[in-house]
Amino acid sequence: MGIFGLSAFVNEHVTLGTQYTWSSNSQQDKHDYFIIDGNAFTYHYAMKTNFNWVHGGQYRFFADTIRRDIAAMQRAGIRLVFLFDGALPHDKEYTRMKRYRSYIERAELLLAHLDQINNNLKTQESGIQHAGDMYLIPPLMLEVCLQTIRDLGLNPIVCQGEADGRVVKLADEYQGYVISKDSDMHAYPHIGKGYIPLNTLSIFSQVNNDDDDTQDKVNISYSTVKATIYHPEQLASFLHLNNVALLPLLGALLGNDYLDPQLVRYPIMEWCSSRNMPVKNKLSYWPKCVAEYLRDTCNNKGDDLPDLTLVAENLKSLIIKSRENNSSTASALDGLEQALITSIYRYDPESVLLIGHNTDSEEEEDNTALLLPENISELGKMSRSIVDCLVTRTFWATLFIEDFQKESSWVISRPLRQCLYTLLLSNTMQQDDKSVSSSSEQQPPSVKEYIREKHHIGEIIVPGFSMDQIIQQASTTSSSLLTIQQIINDTQASTQLLYNIHYSNDQQVQDYITELDNNELQSFVLCLRYLIGENAKQGTVVKNYEIVGLIVGRMMASCTDNDNKKWSEHKKKNNTDGNTTTSRPALKKQVLHLTAQYQSIVFCSHLLSQVLCTPYHLREKASLERMYDGVHMHQYLQLARRGANIGSLLGGTMRAHELGELFWKIYRATTTGLADKLEHVYDYGIPITTITNNDTA
Repeated sequence: MGIFGLSAFVNEHVTLGTQYTWSSNSQQDKHDYFIIDGNAFTYHYAMKTNFNWVHGGQYRFFADTIRRDIAAMQRAGIRLVFLFDGALPHDKEYTRMKRYRSYIERAELLLAHLDQINNNLKTQESGIQHAGDMYLIPPLMLEVCLQTIRDLGLNPIVCQGEADGRVVKLADEYQGYVISKDSDMHAYPHIGKGYIPLNTLSIFSQVNNDDDDTQDKVNISYSTVKATIYHPEQLASFLHLNNVALLPLLGALLGNDYLDPQLVRYPIMEWCSSRNMPVKNKLSYWPKCVAEYLRDTCNNKGDDLPDLTLVAENLKSLIIKSRENNSSTASALDGLEQALITSIYRYDPESVLLIGHNTDSEEEEDNTALLLPENISELGKMSRSIVDCLVTRTFWATLFIEDFQKESSWVISRPLRQCLYTLLLSNTMQQDDKSVSSSSEQQPPSVKEYIREKHHIGEIIVPGFSMDQIIQQASTTSSSLLTIQQIINDTQASTQLLYNIHYSNDQQVQDYITELDNNELQSFVLCLRYLIGENAKQGTVVKNYEIVGLIVGRMMASCTDNDNKKWSEHKKKNNTDGNTTTSRPALKKQVLHLTAQYQSIVFCSHLLSQVLCTPYHLREKASLERMYDGVHMHQYLQLARRGANIGSLLGGTMRAHELGELFWKIYRATTTGLADKLEHVYDYGIPITTITNNDTA
């Protein structure tokens, strides 16, 4: 949640920040480091490129923006280091749960106003803009950001725990700048060269278009990066605090994840009022009240720094005077001193304020990677959800817009996660239980899933698959497998497991998939086959026009400018990178839910691929960003629902005939062996060359 009231205070006093510019044509020493909080970076750019987000994301435009700005920063001589959050600490679970409940409220609000939103989609040129109070980040955004940064060779690190402390520590070591969007950063007393909020970062590139009309070239001559830098010394001086070591205590008393601001706010404001200090109700005035209280505490002690025990006791007496002494207040008072200690430790583990106090927060050695199967790369290269599973045995399902009358869109992808849990956690179970002689004798590991149940967040203990199930699905004619490590080490076995769990165990199906000769399309087909097969298993039949709509939407989103003349002309006319579109389809609950299911499958299939070490499945360069384009998916799903034939769906492209042949190859690979699990609403006249005995099995 950050620090209560501090951002408003800093924004109101512009003199606290210093303006600075980096330029590619500058003669300055080009060795500045930007140490970037990856999660804050992702959310910032997701909001910055939030066009048409209600359709589930247009990841290609998001990734293009990131690539452009990263290139501009590098041209300006800036070195970039990205660190992302890993597992959520147990003491932050309440904060995360509170945030997820707010996501449900936003989704409910959107669903309740679909008619109004659809009217806006028809009339507003820039699409729906409810970023502040209704915005929900699309499900694949964080994974797309990670993959995009990796593709650029920047090697982002996923930390074992939260990233902010590591970001600050690294900035101090490198004498770089912290780049984030978190008011907590103002409470760190040692933060390298300073803190740059992402919303103050302005990136410009001077472009010269090539005069040759026959070529589509852009020559970039230079880049400039402007930012506002904040230093702890300036904030401490402005608040008349004589030591930056007081900033962590200031942050704690203002209220943060460890101390409820409502517990201390009114007692401290009453204290200020009793001292004839003018008290205003404006949130931005709150830091001045706390600073005055701290100065008085230090002066009474006759030293620069107060004793935390005395501060806690003093606060308790103020709180008791101003609040009803009920059980919740008593509990909060009992933990007040420890909350201050824990909070200060977060901002400054070596703070002199902590001398003589038991922090009980010493960082554990990051040895989690030792629990991974041997040939999986280090933990820092895995997704955050994998780190969560491994460290805390939890999985948090991303909340997005879906039909709340149906079960969560993440239920359909649960078997993928159950396979993941067993593959990922079997090593830890073997280390915990030395008496088990073989992997097949183990009880499957369990993970607590936080997933939507109707209109609230449910906590469900989900067991992984048994080893017998894993071994059976990974078995090939040429191998006999007994352990997880053997499966992962055997490329043929891991590939077989991947195909089997995606309802693609038949050899003819695998041949059809291989004929596509494109790893991205092969991954797309596997996810569609899983969507059909698992829905049928759970009692829901996917309609054939829904598969047609998803396939055409994927194909049309991937068309280059030369392939799609209409789109190319629109881009040239509007001088845009693609963040607008000539048509924004209306939102329908059925389509919202189907596409949410599809994205959850892509997400979990991507996680499984990381653990199985299958680099060709959803892990190639830019593969995730091309797996989903919300506007195209929604548009063609609705056209297909109305009965449009394949020719008309593909008719807007310059290569309709060629794309038609590709469509039928994808459709054949997707539906072979699953025809009885589809509801055939429309007869699409499948070419006779694509029909085999297995197609109608």
